[in-house]
Amino acid sequence: MITSSGTCPFAHNVSVIDRYAQVIVDAEHLRLPQPFTYRVPPDAPYPLPVGACVLVPFGTRRLVGYVVECIAEPTTTAQIKDLHSILDSPPAFDPLTYDLVRWTASRYHCGLLEVLRCFLPEGMSSHIRKLWRVRDADSPDRVSQQQLALLQAIKQMEGSASAKSLGDSLGEPASPTVLKALVSKGLLEEVYVLEPPRLHSKLQSGVRLAKLPTEEDLQALERRTKAQAGLLRALSQSSEPQAPRLTTELIAATGAPDSALKSLVKKGWLEACQIAISRNPVSSVRAVTFRPSLTEDQRRTLAEILRALSRQQPSVPSRSSAPGRRFLLHGVTASGKTEVYLQAIQRCVESGRQALLLVPEIALTAQVLETIKGRFGTNAAVLHSRLSDGERYDEWQRIARGDARVVVGARSAVFAPLRNLGLVILDEEHETSYKQDSSPRYHTRDVAAKRAELSRAVLVLGSATPSIETFQWAQERHLSLLEMPRRIDDRPLPVVELVDLRATEKPPTIFSEQLLDRLRDRLSRGEQAILFLNRRGYATFVLCRDCGYAARCPNCSVTLTYHAYSNLVQCHHCGHQRVAPTKCPKCGGDRIRHFGLGTERLEAEAKKLLPEARTIRMDQDTTSRKGSHQALLRALREGEANLLIGTQMVAKGLDFPQVTLVGVVAADTSLNLPDFRAAERTFQLLTQVSGRAGRGVIPGEVIVQTFNPEHYSLQAASHHDFQAFFDKEIVFRRELDYPPFTRLASLVYSRHSREEAERLSRSMVRALQQTLEEQRSDAVVLGPAPAPLERLKTRYRWRSLIKARNIRVLNALLNAALERIPAAEQEGLLIDVDPVSLL
Repeated sequence: MITSSGTCPFAHNVSVIDRYAQVIVDAEHLRLPQPFTYRVPPDAPYPLPVGACVLVPFGTRRLVGYVVECIAEPTTTAQIKDLHSILDSPPAFDPLTYDLVRWTASRYHCGLLEVLRCFLPEGMSSHIRKLWRVRDADSPDRVSQQQLALLQAIKQMEGSASAKSLGDSLGEPASPTVLKALVSKGLLEEVYVLEPPRLHSKLQSGVRLAKLPTEEDLQALERRTKAQAGLLRALSQSSEPQAPRLTTELIAATGAPDSALKSLVKKGWLEACQIAISRNPVSSVRAVTFRPSLTEDQRRTLAEILRALSRQQPSVPSRSSAPGRRFLLHGVTASGKTEVYLQAIQRCVESGRQALLLVPEIALTAQVLETIKGRFGTNAAVLHSRLSDGERYDEWQRIARGDARVVVGARSAVFAPLRNLGLVILDEEHETSYKQDSSPRYHTRDVAAKRAELSRAVLVLGSATPSIETFQWAQERHLSLLEMPRRIDDRPLPVVELVDLRATEKPPTIFSEQLLDRLRDRLSRGEQAILFLNRRGYATFVLCRDCGYAARCPNCSVTLTYHAYSNLVQCHHCGHQRVAPTKCPKCGGDRIRHFGLGTERLEAEAKKLLPEARTIRMDQDTTSRKGSHQALLRALREGEANLLIGTQMVAKGLDFPQVTLVGVVAADTSLNLPDFRAAERTFQLLTQVSGRAGRGVIPGEVIVQTFNPEHYSLQAASHHDFQAFFDKEIVFRRELDYPPFTRLASLVYSRHSREEAERLSRSMVRALQQTLEEQRSDAVVLGPAPAPLERLKTRYRWRSLIKARNIRVLNALLNAALERIPAAEQEGLLIDVDPVSLL
C-alpha cells in the first residue's frame, strides 16, 4: 500500500551513477505515443528485464508500468522522477514481443499501450486502485455538512473507499473538490492499493499424503476401519504416492466414503490442499484421428515447407528477400491444404518449437479443433472471443508455460504468448475478418508476417482465392508460390450454373425453377445442400405502401432490418431495436410491408416449398450462444439436418462429403457495394461457397442466381479460374492506382455534429496538402467527403484518403501532417492503414 504522504522505498543516493528506464505507463483512456523515462534508484536491481512490472509516479497518481529498456543517459531534459517500486511478478513480455509492439504501433498509428494490451489481456495483470482513507476517527467541527457526509460514508465502509464505492453509497458521484479539501485538512489521505490480477486459476479441494504408511500401519488401521485403510493403501501404492489428488476423483476411484477421507485428514495421514484445475474449452470437442495418405501435390508442397522448417537461418528483414521462408499456398477447394498444415505443424512440434494456426472464423476454429485434438491432444490450445474469461486465462497460461505447443485461434491469437515460435499458418488469408475494426486496427496477415520474421519462423499463407495483394507479391517473388491445382483423388470441381434472373418470365422469386428442382432432386436422394445468402434477418427494410415511410435507425444512416422470430426491427451496426410496426407511425396506414431478403426469410420459404428439408441456419442470430457452432455443424454431420442455410460463415472451411449442391441465392449482393474490392469479394465468396459441394465421392453442383451473369468475377467463379479473374482485376487496379500498386490510409473524423466533423476533416486535408508540398511527395490525398455510412452510432463521419506508393511514404506523410494538428483536434480521428472496407 502506498500513501500520498509516503516516501519512495528507494532512497536516491546522488553519489551513485544515475541509471534510467524507459517505461510504458498503464494509463487507462490515455493514448501515450512513447515510453516515459524514470530513474532507477541504486538500491534496485539493474538492469531491469524487459517486461518488468513497476510502480511509477504519473502526475498525482501511482500507476503500473512496464519496463521496455534500460539506458545510461536520459532521453529528455524534463524533470525525471524515480521509480516507486518494482512489483514482485515475472516479466509480462520479452524483448521480441516489444519489438512487435513497436512495429505494430508505428504501422497502424496507435499508442504502444493499445498494442501491448493485446499481449496482456484484461484481467491478467496487476492494477492500482486509488482509495481514500480516514486519518482521524473523531468527527471534526471544522468541516462543512457536505464534507462531514463524505467522512461518515467512508467510515461506514471500514475507513477506506474507492471513488466508485463511495459514489454507490452516496447515490451520486463523490465531489473531487470536497475530497481534495478533506485531504488538505489532514482528515483523509489518498491510498494506492496494488491489486492482483482479477483472473486466476480455478482451485478445487484436494489431499496429499502427509507421510508414507508402513505395512504395519495399514494392517493396524484395517482392523479398525477397512474403508480408511483401503483408501490409504491405494494412495501409498500409486505411482506418485505423495502427489496431490482431487478429493472428488479420489473418492470416485476408490469407492471410499467422504467421511473416511476426512477422518484420515484428522488423524494426520492426509493433509488438505488446493489444486489448480484447468478450464478446458475443448472438453466437449470430439477428437478426429483419421490421417489420410497424401496426394502428389500435397507431398510436393509439404516437402517445400519442411525444407524451410529445417533451415535455422536468421529471418530476413525485408519482404524482397523472403522466398524460402514465406509461402503462399494456393490450392483449390478440397485439395487438402489442411492436411499439409497439420503435418507441417507435427514436424515443427517434433523439432521442439511451437506452431500457430490462425483461422478467420470461430466456426472454422470449432471444426479444425476436432482434427487438432485428435492429432495433438492436450498439447494444443485454443484462443478465440467465445471463450469465457477463465478459459482464456488458463489457455493463455498453458501457452506461456510452454505446455501447449500448438495454438489454434482467430484473429487475436496472433498475440498469443508463444516463446519459441517456429511456424505460423494463416488459413483463408484473404478473409476480411483478419482486419481489426477498432484500435489498434491491425491486419492479422501483416502482424503474423512480422512476428514470423522476428521469431525466425516459417510463414504459410493459404487460400483457394488469395487476395489480389498477396498473389501479386507472389508474382513479384516476395513470397514463394506453392500450387495445389487438383482436388484429392482428382475429384472434379463442382459444375457451376449461372441462372440469369432477368430471363425469367414471372416476377423474380427467391428460388428460381432451376434451383428449386435441383434442391428437390438432391434431398430426395438423401444428399445434403447449402443455401448461401450473405444477409441475415427476415427482411432488409420495413416500408409503408401508402406514404413511403421506412423504419430507420435513429443512430445510424441505415434502415432497420426486420427479424420475424422476435418481431423486432434491428440495426446491425449499433444494436438499436424496437417492436416491428403494424401501423405506419407517420400516416397511420396499415399497409406495412417487408421488403428485401435475409437468411431468416430464406429458411421460412425453404420449409414451405421443401417439406422434406430438415433445415438449420447459421448466422449471427443463431450462433451467439457458446457451443452453438459445434452443435449446428454436428447436426449436419450426423444427418439430423439436410439443408444448411447461412451467411458467409458457411462459405469456407466446411467439409461435409454428403453436401452435393450449393445454391447462391443472390450473387449480386456483394457485387454492388461502393468499394473497389467488390468484384474481388464476390469472386472469393462464390468460389469458396462453391467449394463446399462435391467434396465426397458424389460430384457437386452449384446454382448461382444473378442479374449480372456477364460480369467477369461471376464468369471466372463459374469456371473456378482464379488466374482469369486475377488477370482481369489486376489491370483495373493498375489503371486506377489501387492496391497492390499503392498503399491506402483512411482518415475518418467522427463527431456528434456534422459541421464539426466536416471542419476537422477539411483541416486535416489542408495539413496533408501542405506536407505534400514540403516533402515533394507523389502521394495523393482524396476528399474530404461524407463516409458512405455517414452516421454511425449517433456520430457523423467524414473521410479522407491517402494514396501512396509504399508504406514508408504513407507513414512519413501522415506523421508529419499529424504534427500540424493540435492534440485536441485529433480526438475522434480514426486512422486505418490498409483498410479493407471503405463504408
